[in-house]
Amino acid sequence: MPALPSVDLRLLDIRHIERAYAFPGFRTKAEWLKRAADVRRQLRLALGLWPEPPRGPLNPVVTKHTERDCYSIENVYFESHPGFFVTGNLYRPHPLPSGKIPALLVPHGHWKEGRLVNRAPDDDSMPGLCINIALRGGMAFAYDMVGYNDSCQLSHQFGKDDMEKLALWGISLLGLQAFNSMRVADYLLALPETDPQRLAVTGASGGGTQTFLLAALDERLKASAPVVMVSSVMQGGCLCENAPGLRIDTNNMEIPALAAPRPQFIISCTGDWTSNTPQVEFPAVRRIYALYGKPAAARIENYHQHAAHNYNRKSREALYGWLGRIWFGIKDPAYATERDFTVESLDSLRVFPDRKPPAGKDEASLIQYLKDRALAWIDERRPTGAGDAAEKTSRPALARFKKDAGPLLAQVLHAEQPLPKDVLAREEAWASLGVGKPAYPKVSRLWLSRKNEGDLLHGVLAWPETPAKKVPLVIAVHNKGTWGLLDMTRGAPEALVAALLQRGAAVLVLDTHEANALFGKRARVKNHDLAYNLASVCHRAQDILTAVGWAKGQKKFSSVSLAGQMYAGGFTLLARTQAQGVRKTAIDANGFKTADDDAYFWDACAPGLRLAGGLPAAAAFCAPGELYLHDTRDLFDTSWALESYRDAKAAAKLKFAREKAGDADLAQWLLS
Repeated sequence: MPALPSVDLRLLDIRHIERAYAFPGFRTKAEWLKRAADVRRQLRLALGLWPEPPRGPLNPVVTKHTERDCYSIENVYFESHPGFFVTGNLYRPHPLPSGKIPALLVPHGHWKEGRLVNRAPDDDSMPGLCINIALRGGMAFAYDMVGYNDSCQLSHQFGKDDMEKLALWGISLLGLQAFNSMRVADYLLALPETDPQRLAVTGASGGGTQTFLLAALDERLKASAPVVMVSSVMQGGCLCENAPGLRIDTNNMEIPALAAPRPQFIISCTGDWTSNTPQVEFPAVRRIYALYGKPAAARIENYHQHAAHNYNRKSREALYGWLGRIWFGIKDPAYATERDFTVESLDSLRVFPDRKPPAGKDEASLIQYLKDRALAWIDERRPTGAGDAAEKTSRPALARFKKDAGPLLAQVLHAEQPLPKDVLAREEAWASLGVGKPAYPKVSRLWLSRKNEGDLLHGVLAWPETPAKKVPLVIAVHNKGTWGLLDMTRGAPEALVAALLQRGAAVLVLDTHEANALFGKRARVKNHDLAYNLASVCHRAQDILTAVGWAKGQKKFSSVSLAGQMYAGGFTLLARTQAQGVRKTAIDANGFKTADDDAYFWDACAPGLRLAGGLPAAAAFCAPGELYLHDTRDLFDTSWALESYRDAKAAAKLKFAREKAGDADLAQWLLS
């Protein structure tokens, strides 16, 4: 049996923007595909794309049309969300050739000039790149990041001050930009001349992040060329490159690999964090392509040059050569040579020269719209409480609710109940605490860890004075850990534990993640902590599930029940949604205001939780298991649970109390 870790590695293994990441090995295509599906689910959750936002009419408007020798430019805006505009320039051959032509999406990086940057002839130029694509018979759409140039409805610092609260709904600057990019693809594919089999995307720096995210999530992109951003040591420092939940256990090597087996051209340089791409990141991504077979392995290439962070002429010429090969089958090196170009004046390229877009959404109205559409999605799936009437439909409401929203909630929590064989355990005598014999003799310390996970969970296990051959177990959780339910200075049970012991139950009191200061707190990363590290509520739910997994393998327990007290009620309820084989669950709602983002921020902050319905939906997921919700104070929305239990024809298994239940009442209900 492997030894338990000496410390909870979750407190030490802290992920952040500039940490060096290793690429995990995948032996088979099937193994990779399973991993890829999980990463895509996480990306969609973090970016607010699960559930998928509605794709309303684009309503495109051309504010100016310019014709030059061999190409044209249109200044365009359209709506990604109703009243929220994407702005940019569409470059096309002029006159348009007959037949279908390829199209290129061009998100820009953090140049102060954005899509209008032009430091030609040899330095960065987005207009120069787009003109050269049009001169080669393709079209290119260069569009603004939120807060740049004509995209002036929101600041590029959107959401910075309320990041965690907005993350409950999957709302972030990066999420807005990712959806904008998908709508750019919608716009280009709606043009009659676009060849849908030759749709590609390229961008540098922050635009490189947008490039590989879009390629990972939207298979309509048949090719991608991320520039100076595929790195194992730097993941992107801006709000528009990080969203809470985005890089949980993944990084800027694994995300580009999601584009496999579609063609990909990784451009890197010696003067930034992509300096080792030919030796580190490119071979790692290429190994994923190789899992798809030899033809796929040839579809990924790398261009590396001695230069600073850039999308300079040499990088652009490398792109032209690559696109020529995959778009037109042209292998002539001369095809890659950039043609001379003249860029229009900045005012001529602006969609709104006066920086006055049409009436549309501001920050507050956009946030409210996004929340409303999320509420509409989950509300449309909530149980109806139809009971017997549900049998008249092909799929009862509760079953649909669990099918549609269950995977979303599971992704939010990142927690699952391990098999008993996968839980390591060590029990110790109370004397190891260094305070001598306990006041209550049948008490010991218990340490649990999941195999190969590095986590470490502490609890105190108490037995009744005269235990039967098999006894029920109650796993009790308090936000203060063992100190909330035990007198740890004397090893004596407090009222709830004492009441359970008196009724013949064993009680396991847990010190869930960061609940007890004796076992440490995780240092928070200054920038984008939740983009890289799981929220505490997820770890706490996992700890409860680990304890349940262990308990289910112990023959001395006749049943396992849960009791969440005070602020621990919320994460105990969340854990219950993923638990198997739990007999009864008593949840202290503790007056939780389920309609208030502030309540979640303080006590149950997990990115995407409100997308999945929050705690009211979690209570509904418990049906038809026995559930006691107390101290609701008319603040906790119990209608979800009521409707769910009615739909399951299990209303008798649900109990509510507006006030906080007494310890004796809880013990009696849990053991009845």
